[in-house]
Amino acid sequence: MDAITLHDVTKQFRHGERPALDSISIAVPRGSIFGFLGPNGSGKTTAIRLMLGLLTPTSGTITLLGRFKSPQLDRARRAVGATVETPAFYPYLTAADTIQLCATIRGVAPEVDKLLGLVDLASDVDRPVAEFSLGMKQRLALAVALLGDPELLILDEPTNGLDPRGLRSFGQALLDIADAGATVFISSHILGEVQRICTHVAILSRGCMVHTGPISAMNERACVEIAAVNMDALLSALKGTTFATIVAEKSDMYVVEVAEARLEDLSKSLASLAVYPTLFRPRCGDIEDLFLRLTAE
Repeated sequence: MDAITLHDVTKQFRHGERPALDSISIAVPRGSIFGFLGPNGSGKTTAIRLMLGLLTPTSGTITLLGRFKSPQLDRARRAVGATVETPAFYPYLTAADTIQLCATIRGVAPEVDKLLGLVDLASDVDRPVAEFSLGMKQRLALAVALLGDPELLILDEPTNGLDPRGLRSFGQALLDIADAGATVFISSHILGEVQRICTHVAILSRGCMVHTGPISAMNERACVEIAAVNMDALLSALKGTTFATIVAEKSDMYVVEVAEARLEDLSKSLASLAVYPTLFRPRCGDIEDLFLRLTAE
């Protein structure tokens, strides 16, 4: 049973306007770290609010953990930890006080030392939140979301404001959480980090689902940067192949997507047409290339 299922979910705020979400479907496997991507305004936060029962879908169904279904998703809150948009805490409370307060509200054990240690805030246990950077507040929000050992974490842009060291530490925390058996659903703009830690990914564009699948499938394809003295002849040769697709045209090169196993075939195909590349630089499947291609207006 999947941890999250969205089936043909549509959300329209005003009649006659373009839907914020248009018949999207997602299946998030249990135990996965699922990356949720899309440009600003694509509908990611709306989808997350629907999953948490903060909004009601116009049509379609949402199921969490196989036992909580819209419109009663609020019943899942003890089994789901979440952050939505920018975290907000009482500035005069310390990190420990914040954990204690949120634990009391949720009726669970606070486990202050454990949670703050997990998000690398153990040395800031008695520090007022007013002195926290945005990145520290993001990590404190993750600690609060982990109260009660939830089966499912739904995190909306939790890496905003993190420096590279904090980003790596945060990513490791999510890997540890998934290793312990929880499912993590995370929206993010940090594409490289999504590719590093996620097992699956979905991409939204203008409220429509344009891609969903395992990250591992990307490794079966490669993007190749190709240039030649005669760029027109190169373009003609590339368009004539049946197994390579031009995904980007730059001033001095083309970026071509091709199955990893057919890189040699591509090289031979160009040579057979007397097109000899001055640049032929493969790289493994890149989520940034996929994202830019699928979300292009």
